[in-house]
Amino acid sequence: MINDDTLDTLKVDIVAGSANNQLAEARHGRALHERGIVYAPDYVINAGGMCNVYGEFKGWTAEQSMEKAGGHLRVPPPSFRARFGRRYLDQSGSG
Repeated sequence: MINDDTLDTLKVDIVAGSANNQLAEARHGRALHERGIVYAPDYVINAGGMCNVYGEFKGWTAEQSMEKAGGHLRVPPPSFRARFGRRYLDQSGSG
């Protein structure tokens, strides 16, 4: 949980929310941004899993799910690429 007590202890470039909201309050997200820390909420980083589950429910192949998602699951968000450059790679390793 990111809160007033934990915020100053972070020595990271990114906080990846694994489940639900990792921020005690919305202002903690702004505080992360001001410190140059990227915050990726769970609904963003887990979106590929949700798309895949939906595709499985519909009987789609993995390729069909990727096609339906319009390639969004293969490309790191522009904010991640801008912040991390080559340190953030997509699944193909092409960054």
